[in-house]
Amino acid sequence: MAQAAEHGPQYTAVRYFLGRYKPLYGSIMVATLFSSLLESISVAAFFPLFSSLLDEQPGSGAGILGIMDRMVEILPISSVVVASSVLLLSAFLLKTVVTFLRDALTAYAGARVLYDVKKQIMDRYAGASYEHMVNSRQGTLVYNVLSAPNDVSALLLSGSRMVASIFRVFAITAVLISILPLAALALAGLGLVYYLLIHILSRKVTYYLGRGKARTAAEQNVTANEFLNGIRQIIAFNTAKRWIDRFDGHSKQFSGYYVKEQIWLAVPRPTMEIFGLVLMVGIILVLRASDSGVFAERLATIGVFAVALVQLMPSLTSIGSLRMAIMSALPNMDLAHQTITGPVTMRRAGSRTLKKFEHQISFENVSFGY
Repeated sequence: MAQAAEHGPQYTAVRYFLGRYKPLYGSIMVATLFSSLLESISVAAFFPLFSSLLDEQPGSGAGILGIMDRMVEILPISSVVVASSVLLLSAFLLKTVVTFLRDALTAYAGARVLYDVKKQIMDRYAGASYEHMVNSRQGTLVYNVLSAPNDVSALLLSGSRMVASIFRVFAITAVLISILPLAALALAGLGLVYYLLIHILSRKVTYYLGRGKARTAAEQNVTANEFLNGIRQIIAFNTAKRWIDRFDGHSKQFSGYYVKEQIWLAVPRPTMEIFGLVLMVGIILVLRASDSGVFAERLATIGVFAVALVQLMPSLTSIGSLRMAIMSALPNMDLAHQTITGPVTMRRAGSRTLKKFEHQISFENVSFGY
């Protein structure tokens, strides 16, 4: 934690935990690629329906839109509107099933990581020397076992979801490029500016807020643990107020970090909504002003673009929110990594085997106390 505080966020812990679950997260990536492909198909599947409703000629689309037109023609249904609706519903149904399976696999991965990390830390402490355990604050040990692993699982879960959102953005952007290339490039430019802004905020703001939350949460845990374990002495010596004030101070600090973090996590959504609205209105105005006839002819294309933009906005927003959440959880992941891999004096195994006791066991110059 000291090194991270001096040099900023490090990603050694992320690489360590990802390396332990390569097959699991590799499977998630495969499912994510497949669901992203279906995402682009489901967006493009709107084009035949819009074209048929606007009485445009079949086969008027190019690229992936043209493929959707040909798929409608292949279906053994005489009505173009009905065939287009069947194609659209089928694409969305398949996308929903694959997305659900991907999310279920991601949830399983998060639960597996949480269980394994807690077990690793418990096994580490179970083999630690008695001196190490005595010299460590019990509240800190409890926090390391029960709280820090939660953020390890949460970070990897957020990372998987962020990658899924990135793939989804690329898939839908590919459709947009085939529809309105210049508008898609403008959207890509806005997306790049948005990501750079979130990247700076996550490194310079939310990471340090996460460090503050981790530190004050650990201190709260230590104070509460010592207060409850020593409650009889605290009551006997009438020192409860000192302990309550101490806990209250840490709690106020934690609440301050929490409020600031939630405020910054709320930034991506309105920012991206403004970007998307400005882009959509600008495209409509440019097309309308250039040639009203072209505008009327391209209503189906504009409709698909609007649908794609609506599908795209939540993914772009989630990329920003998840990126900031990842940086907030990174300090606790570093703590769990340090606990598992850091230097801990372990108990040495004895070299003498006692096969049996013939008489008795006696202790000399040994005292016990509580």
